[in-house]
Amino acid sequence: MENATFDRLTRSRFGAYPRRTTRRGMTRLLGGLALGGPLTLLEWNQAAAKCKKKCGPCKRCTKGKCKPARAGTACSGGTCQRGACVASASPPACVSQDPALVCAGGCGIKTDTCGRAVTCACPAGQACLGNGTCAGQCNPGADSCPAGCGCPNNISVEGAFHCIPLGLSCDTPLKTCQSSAECPQGTYCLVTQCGANGSATNRCAPLCAG
Repeated sequence: MENATFDRLTRSRFGAYPRRTTRRGMTRLLGGLALGGPLTLLEWNQAAAKCKKKCGPCKRCTKGKCKPARAGTACSGGTCQRGACVASASPPACVSQDPALVCAGGCGIKTDTCGRAVTCACPAGQACLGNGTCAGQCNPGADSCPAGCGCPNNISVEGAFHCIPLGLSCDTPLKTCQSSAECPQGTYCLVTQCGANGSATNRCAPLCAG
């Protein structure tokens, strides 16, 4: 009897309410009217849709309930997976190459496959040229070059003397240069008088091994 009276009372005050509205919900609605004045049905539905507690970084409040966020959603330090923040896996550490492999391309500062700088030095008594060639130095006044090679009186552009094969002349076709960096590996930029009318010109002369 009391329930029927309650139903008639609510219908007469608010009209026909939705079928899903429970007596408990209507009681809250009536309580809101008593405490804060008129409360629209829209405001009541919005209040009912709010979650009672914070859902956390990987959950979303949906129709009053905390439900898992979409997988892959970014969160602090990782991504959301099944409602939890999972830390992103760190990429594997790069393993540096053997320095001997890096330096196989010549002397100087090289970069390995991990992007690290590797200093490729020359053997004792040799200097690293701009083209990555290790070149030994000689003295024009001493017989210090290997057999078949000589130390010319002409100096290199960089200011050093190096052993070159015997028999080279101005008729030998050699590339002109401004520095040894412009010469192929195994050669260096030598100052010669092979220009027009014996003028100075720089040419890439081959180096003797050793």
